[in-house]
Amino acid sequence: MINEVSSNLTEVFAKQSVDIDKNSKGYADYGERYINQYGSYRFLFGILVSSVLLTILIFLTCALFCGICGKRPDGYGDDCCNKGSALAVVALVHFLLGLVLHRGICVPLKNPESDDVFSYVDNIIDLNNVFKNNIQSYKTEKSNVIGELPPFRISDVITACKQNKTVYEVLRIENFFSLSDIKDSKEKKRLEAQLDDYVNNLSFTSSIQILQPEDKKKLENLQKSDLVNFDNDKFKDNVNTQITSQSLTELSTKLREAAKNLKGEQQYSEIKITLRNSALHLDTYQHNLVEPMTKQARELLDLSTKLDNILRKDGKPFNENMDIIIKELEQAQTFISERGSTFVKDTLIELKNHLIGQIDNYIKFIVDSIQNDVGKCGPIANVYQSGVTAVCNKFVDPLNGFWAGTAWCVILFLPTIIICVKLSS
Repeated sequence: MINEVSSNLTEVFAKQSVDIDKNSKGYADYGERYINQYGSYRFLFGILVSSVLLTILIFLTCALFCGICGKRPDGYGDDCCNKGSALAVVALVHFLLGLVLHRGICVPLKNPESDDVFSYVDNIIDLNNVFKNNIQSYKTEKSNVIGELPPFRISDVITACKQNKTVYEVLRIENFFSLSDIKDSKEKKRLEAQLDDYVNNLSFTSSIQILQPEDKKKLENLQKSDLVNFDNDKFKDNVNTQITSQSLTELSTKLREAAKNLKGEQQYSEIKITLRNSALHLDTYQHNLVEPMTKQARELLDLSTKLDNILRKDGKPFNENMDIIIKELEQAQTFISERGSTFVKDTLIELKNHLIGQIDNYIKFIVDSIQNDVGKCGPIANVYQSGVTAVCNKFVDPLNGFWAGTAWCVILFLPTIIICVKLSS
């Protein structure tokens, strides 16, 4: 069920992403092409307007000083139009463009929940209908009552993202899929029913014989056998891992050295051969007889030690341990006969409850993770805020600053013109 819902949501998000990319890429490319083509001209135009303002300011300053210090000139007729009109038109164009961008984009995107312009557009779009139209393969009772759901606006998504909520809360997925459906899923109920049937239909026979009479007789005979008198210490004393009193390898080495020391004497040749043959025989005995017998003796000692540990468990004699074993087997037989069926059933019920508890804990973990941890929207909110800041602070604000500076210059020129006229008269 979780995989099905996840697949549906992924499909919806992918479709919306494709639609957004398809509808916005053309306009973005169109705007970027014109910006790249005419952006430099706008920059040069701004430099030109600023240079004109600076030139006018210089001439006005010179005119003021000349009007004060020089003699009064004769009157001249003015031109048919004011030179400041062009500057006023530039300021007006930038004013209109900056006002529209600031009021239509920056203010609504920065404060969507309290802006009238954004509210007007926001009230037209109900995201419930968008999800309803896209989620067709998964139907629940909630997905059929869109009219009863509260409106789901874009401003709600932006506000929830800024609060770093999860995607389950941001997109109000509970309107279409409730996590309580997971807790009460059909699969879980089917599993519980199967476990209940298994426990209720359990058939356990109490006639199981752990210790048959003939087996008990064998244990009693074993208890009376010679194993009772087994003494590991005496056995170790009688078994010696050193088969020969002296190493045959050392003897063969000495015989070869003795044969080597007999040099140059013809009568010693037979003795040399005899010594070498004897050394060879000793090596053969060491390899084929002594070493295997030594290995087997060690294995026999290890086996006797293990047997002694078994026979004298917990430091008790063998016959006492056999009494304990027979008694424990009889107690186990009595327990199975009297309480075996109840014990097995109680154990299965406990196992079933533990298994159901583990499933509930896992489902609770999944639900808590989906509601509180998976898909935090804070990073998306940061990207959104960075985009708004980049557009408004880097483009709209300088645009408004340009028309404001130009307009103030035009406004300040008015009293300057009056002063110039007074001085010229």
